[in-house]
Amino acid sequence: MQVKSFRTKDEMDKWLLDNPMRCPGALHLFETNAKELRYGIEINSSSSFEFGRQIEDPVFKFQVPLQYAVSREISRSLIGDPNFSFDVGLKEFAHPPGRIDSSDSYDASFPTIFYLLVAMFGFTFRIHSLVLEKEMKLRQTMSIMGLYDSAYWTSWFIWEGFMAFLTSLLIVAFGTMFRDDIFVKNNIFLVFLLFFLFMISMVSFAFMISTLLSKSSSATTVGFFILAFGLVTVASIFSSLFYDGTVKNSNYRILWSFFPPNPFAGGFTVLEEAAGEGGIRWSQRAECKLLGDPCVSMVYFYLWLVSLFFFWSLVAVYFDNILPNSTGLRKSRLYFLKPSYWTCRGDSNLTEDIRHLASRSPTQPDHFTPDDEDVREEEASVKRATIEGTINPDVAVQLRGLTKSYSMALKISYHRHSLMFSTYFFLKDLWMNFPKNQLFCLLGPNGAGKSTLISCLTGITHVTRGDALIYGNSIQSSKGMSTIRRLVGVCAQFDSLWNALSAKEHLHLFASIKGLPMATRKSVSFAENYIEWSYLSTLHLAFAVYGTMKRLLADVDIDKIANSRLGSGYAAKVTFPKSLYNILSQENDINAKHRKAVKLFFKQRLNVEPKVENEYMLTFALPSAQEEILARFFSEVEKGQSEFGIKSIQLGLGTLEEVFLNIAKKAALQTFNPKENMKTLTLPSGATLQARTFTECVKIPGTESRQNPRGLMVDIFWAQDDIGNLCISGHSAEKPVPPDLQLTAASLATSTRKGCSCC
Repeated sequence: MQVKSFRTKDEMDKWLLDNPMRCPGALHLFETNAKELRYGIEINSSSSFEFGRQIEDPVFKFQVPLQYAVSREISRSLIGDPNFSFDVGLKEFAHPPGRIDSSDSYDASFPTIFYLLVAMFGFTFRIHSLVLEKEMKLRQTMSIMGLYDSAYWTSWFIWEGFMAFLTSLLIVAFGTMFRDDIFVKNNIFLVFLLFFLFMISMVSFAFMISTLLSKSSSATTVGFFILAFGLVTVASIFSSLFYDGTVKNSNYRILWSFFPPNPFAGGFTVLEEAAGEGGIRWSQRAECKLLGDPCVSMVYFYLWLVSLFFFWSLVAVYFDNILPNSTGLRKSRLYFLKPSYWTCRGDSNLTEDIRHLASRSPTQPDHFTPDDEDVREEEASVKRATIEGTINPDVAVQLRGLTKSYSMALKISYHRHSLMFSTYFFLKDLWMNFPKNQLFCLLGPNGAGKSTLISCLTGITHVTRGDALIYGNSIQSSKGMSTIRRLVGVCAQFDSLWNALSAKEHLHLFASIKGLPMATRKSVSFAENYIEWSYLSTLHLAFAVYGTMKRLLADVDIDKIANSRLGSGYAAKVTFPKSLYNILSQENDINAKHRKAVKLFFKQRLNVEPKVENEYMLTFALPSAQEEILARFFSEVEKGQSEFGIKSIQLGLGTLEEVFLNIAKKAALQTFNPKENMKTLTLPSGATLQARTFTECVKIPGTESRQNPRGLMVDIFWAQDDIGNLCISGHSAEKPVPPDLQLTAASLATSTRKGCSCC
């Protein structure tokens, strides 16, 4: 121990003030005469708090031991006996219980804990909802529909801000109703502002936490853990040490304040202590109420909470961009420094790069030359248009060297570890056109890149190289992609539905995202009571074609479409599927009309011939209204299988294509006028007859003879072709006309053209 002396008391006080936490105290000695020596003890009242260090009591640690030592030595000096025994006993005097500091009592922290729980009630549910939207790809669906990220976050902030405002009003109202001193004695707007700013800062903090999670199940756990951690920090002794001047290190105080419940607890403590002294008026909001260095006021906590709201909001948006989303995509860490991010324009060098890509020589090592002649012609045509900078107005989608690849790291161990990287291509150098007003199908096995291509065209996945133009808009440009999402409808593989919303509400939501006016949305009639959630394919298709759609991208397996429940009586119950039937039946009708062209293509290009597997198979279509007799029917068929000569029975559900064809056939029959339609019947002799449609039998002109005075006739068999048009499927053998049958002779045509035959 070092001892320092001073000549006067003022010099000592000045040194103690200039050097806090260096000396525990001072001893003042006053010599009255040779037999009287007086003294006084001064304790250093400076305080400090450091992590990992025990707080000591200056009275029992320094004052009492020093007083005992000074009294002992003075006694020995006056008596003249250096071995004089001087024993002192310490016993605490009986006294009423002293005032317990609120910082040392969990009971005193109960009001803060209670109101903190009320204010943080929706914190966990907020995180769960955000992560659930990301996990179920609901946000991805809204982005495909054309929703901006800024609009997504703004909508969340507006809604949560409104809920924070309403909750703060209710807390203040009930606190005033129950006559709590914090609400009654303090200015009511100061209390409301503290709760509101705290809740909106927790909103941005919840948004930031949601960007770090990918599973909704873990979101609940993390939310409750943060809530428990906030309660511990508020209820502990640390809640006031950082703001009352005990903690001198400003870095610790700043770090402590980044967690929103801590500034809230500090502000609430100020209001609580001020309530015991008459409260705080609005004009006193900037006055220091917590003694310490530095002195803090309510404005200090307000500024901290506002700063936390903007800080955690920016961090949430930043993490949302640089962390992988539901499809594994993310932006670079310095994405906000790129001019293209702020101007919404693509790379200025992209056009030149694609032209250079189109002009590559086929002899280059990485150049891929297709084997098929049609593919080579298509690729050459697109490359020529790319180099010349021309856009064909009849082309809806043009792929320009579109490539999507992923880098994979492989660790190979041989004596030592080494790391190798390989590139896996999902799409590679696609040069092709999708014409307007045509149905284009992507065929291929799993992993061929069909879904990847659609994801690239809709902006879900960023391309590695190349570009694609959809109605003249580039997918590499943010502005172009925004236009594309308004013009293109997407029917994705995953289910993008909210359990809390009805089908009608889903349609109105996506209509709002696509920017349809309110009058258009209200004009859509909807029989909501007949909607069942099992009709997911119908709803997804309705979302895709809703609005001003120019092209539909359906990333759905054929089997899923074929087995979807779009038929039966469902169309009669709901209004909008009728328009879907019309759209899809028109597409199906185009397919049927071009079926021969498709067969011709396979025959010429792929050397494929149609093969008749069985000429003795009968196909029956059973309406859904007669499903009840199926069990009895098959039971009887199995009993008489050998009698009827049945070798095999195949049972299957009607496909979506058959449903649409049946609708088209029924429509053709309803609008058919037999008087205006004549069909040609070709006889085995080569002669042709003209017969009205639906005529059951017709007389052959010029066949009267002695054996058959009334002539000969044939029975005509009518049917419908693939697209619903009536045609003659066959006729009976020539037979005499019965004497009691009145027939009108058909006109004998000299043409030798063949009649229509049904498939």
